Amino acid sequence: MYRSYLRMPFSPDPPTGPAEEELHSFAPLEQRAAKDALQTAVAAWEQVVRITVQRILTRHLFVGADKGPDPAWPLHLASREPKFRPGIELDLTGAVLLNFEFTGRRGENATFDSCRFVGGANFAHCEFIQHVYFKDARFERGAGHFLGAWFGLRAVFHGTDFGEKPAVFDGATFTGMTFFQEIALRSASFNAARALVDFDENWGSVRHWPSGWRERALEPGDSMPLLPEKLSRWPASNLPPGCGAWNVLVAESQGP
Repeated sequence: MYRSYLRMPFSPDPPTGPAEEELHSFAPLEQRAAKDALQTAVAAWEQVVRITVQRILTRHLFVGADKGPDPAWPLHLASREPKFRPGIELDLTGAVLLNFEFTGRRGENATFDSCRFVGGANFAHCEFIQHVYFKDARFERGAGHFLGAWFGLRAVFHGTDFGEKPAVFDGATFTGMTFFQEIALRSASFNAARALVDFDENWGSVRHWPSGWRERALEPGDSMPLLPEKLSRWPASNLPPGCGAWNVLVAESQGP
């Protein structure tokens, strides 16, 4: 029921159309003012309801902001959050999501195909354990924010339109096959993002990164770049210099 509601048509702007029948008895100026006030109230109420439904759907996915116990693989193995339910699969295909908040959530599998993210979407420090799909999804009036996100077996951004705002993947971790194909992307940042070298190749062996980005192995004396501790999933002491377990994401302009 909730997912069906989120798939209903929605516009973030106040609705337009003929005045309500009961407004016909008003004077012309009063009628216009009353109509505008009614339309604005309806739009505001619709936004409140939609955001509430989104929270209901994601409340059992919250794992919190604490890092996992293994500094070499800081994924939450279990959550201490009393409302968390493991193994949930989320399918929001075709939904219209308003100011979507998925920070610190975990999903076993998640599908956001053909979604409209209106007002941006915050996926900071979320965890997708197996597969996540953003095929033909569209970000409007805000950015796709994936700071510190964890992508598991497969992450699919095919035909995704990231809109006019920069997409943020700083500190993201890619542990499986990754597809950024046929996307519309104004700009993106992958600062301190990393990709697992030995990943499951059931869905392909060559990752597809956005134009202008690639993965690079660490040189013998290189340390894996990290975000500031407050923002980073990874502790500063997690890897020795030149560790071959992970590649770092770099801009093509950085050279070899």
